[in-house]
Amino acid sequence: MKNSINKYIVSSANWELVVDHELPESAAVSALLMALGKFGDNLLLSTTIMVMPEESYINDSLIGADFFATRIILSRLGLNELSKSFQEFEELQST
Repeated sequence: MKNSINKYIVSSANWELVVDHELPESAAVSALLMALGKFGDNLLLSTTIMVMPEESYINDSLIGADFFATRIILSRLGLNELSKSFQEFEELQST
């Protein structure tokens, strides 16, 4: 059975974008790709990317929000060196 298309608000650091996707992780990948195109060298990223269904966002609720490690989403985009930098940063922060 196919998943239905949902509207998600995806955010990290100082940006947020609206995307339509079947699953939260694919929404995170798509939004990060869009953000890279839109903000270029000015793109800021935190160590996590938050994906919220639009209805949760409208109701100002974190219920239903999904959080993804930025390094994993970067890796999905093939940005392995940048992903590795985020992983190294996370490891430094956990010590």
